[in-house]
Amino acid sequence: MAPEVRDLPKDEEYDIFLADAFSLGATIFTMLIGEFPLISSKYLETDTFDSDCESSETFVEFKNDECKKRWDLLSDSAKELIQDLLEPSDFKRMGVDDACEHEWIKSGFSEDIRLVVYQEMSARKAFITTHNRV
Repeated sequence: MAPEVRDLPKDEEYDIFLADAFSLGATIFTMLIGEFPLISSKYLETDTFDSDCESSETFVEFKNDECKKRWDLLSDSAKELIQDLLEPSDFKRMGVDDACEHEWIKSGFSEDIRLVVYQEMSARKAFITTHNRV
């Protein structure tokens, strides 16, 4: 959950799109690392962070050495995207539109992967539809 949502005073508003961007960062982290990100309380208290990819420990606490090893294997571009989406300050956080234009998103996939994903999702939809009729 985005920090501004978690810490929201009663009757105050927040930018739902920037909160969704934080959730996107958490989702990408989870998909690549295999664990939900444990955002460091030190990182949240600073209200921002130095986006130096080498200082990942300043923004996330890894559950174990295996998670840390997976993080270390990520490209600097992937780390940058995740850190920019998990930015604690909603005023400084990357939005979803900018994330879609990020180099890691744009350069990381070939046209073939889109077809594979479409076919996989179509097969899942057909499976679910068939099994929900019972």
